[in-house]
Amino acid sequence: RAKLNIVRAYSSNMLYDEVEILVSNADAVINCVNTTSEKDGMIVNSIFPAVLARACKAFKVKMIHVTTDELYKPYAEGEYTSKHFPTTPDTIGMTRWVGERAVVAEGGSVLRASVMGDWAPNHESLPQTIKSFVRGATVEVDDLYFWNGITTHTLASILHSTLSAGGTLWEGTRTFASAETVSRVKLFE
Repeated sequence: RAKLNIVRAYSSNMLYDEVEILVSNADAVINCVNTTSEKDGMIVNSIFPAVLARACKAFKVKMIHVTTDELYKPYAEGEYTSKHFPTTPDTIGMTRWVGERAVVAEGGSVLRASVMGDWAPNHESLPQTIKSFVRGATVEVDDLYFWNGITTHTLASILHSTLSAGGTLWEGTRTFASAETVSRVKLFE
């Protein structure tokens, strides 16, 4: 695993060079990086995936770009396809969509899912939120939101089995979802 400060590398005009170094010795690249920062959104969500995909193509390295289905909120129960245009009206959503399109244009694979699980320290996830509540606390939950995503464990299994199988990856975007849809209220119960 290698580390790269994307914004710093971009600001110093070294992003492609640094990405090339990382990719040149890789068998596969899984990009799960994204940001909700309006300041860095274009660099992290759009430019970085495009540069990464181009480098992977040049070095014949398999690439999976993991992204969110949050761009398609009105289709919350998975009632959208990879061909739908995103419905999110905000800048961050559009930068993520542009990143997806760039990866596909370079021959990379996009895995789209709503993923739930414990994330890195200092980044609150739904399970961490639930765990932090004291028993009996009152929580306001939107009962109109339904989740049909996958857990972080399932995501890791999908990525592992996909890359372990060898051969070529799928072309374009694939959406992964659970067969069962659960309301947010049920998740909190």
